[in-house]
Amino acid sequence: MEKRQAEVLYAGDLADTENSIKLLKSARDHYWDAFLLDRTFTWAIVQYLSLDLIIGLSTRRRDAAAGPAAEVPQQGPSYPMEMNPERLWRLAFLLSRYDLNSQFRDARMWAHQNMIELHLLTTLMPAREAWAKKADERAIEYTDNFIEIAGPHTIDTYSTRRQMFRYVDWYPSLLPPPTPERLKKLAADICARFPAAVEEKGS
Repeated sequence: MEKRQAEVLYAGDLADTENSIKLLKSARDHYWDAFLLDRTFTWAIVQYLSLDLIIGLSTRRRDAAAGPAAEVPQQGPSYPMEMNPERLWRLAFLLSRYDLNSQFRDARMWAHQNMIELHLLTTLMPAREAWAKKADERAIEYTDNFIEIAGPHTIDTYSTRRQMFRYVDWYPSLLPPPTPERLKKLAADICARFPAAVEEKGS
């Protein structure tokens, strides 16, 4: 809920970035709580990681714009138990990979969704060029597999496309350049794999 509210605030006439970030922080923390309540909620790790990367880079952009004399705001705790982005990424990757071939359709479906977003998030993390290219290719592959499992015109496909579209039209606007360029391109390529008619599900 907070993530949607943050998106609405930012899209408004005043582009309320500060309150948008506050809501994103609250959403981020709820995702971690969700994972602690049920360790099968691998999607919650992915969403936590996504928002924490966005928040961290957005704060860096704001501080840079304010100049060297600006006071650096306290962001509070980020990764619990000193978990860094690479560790959280690997944890979510391994858990999702186990579910890719699950006997349960929903488990397979959400594992593929996790994999799409995890590979998309590599654009925000240090990576070698060879791995980056491979990550782009795998993201598209997981997208096609997800659509096949979920069905091209289902609410699951609609909600996943909407989540990926945030990386095209919202998240990049919060990030410092040149970070958004590869992120936006890969996110746009992913969104292009979804049938346009799936938007009707959100009507």
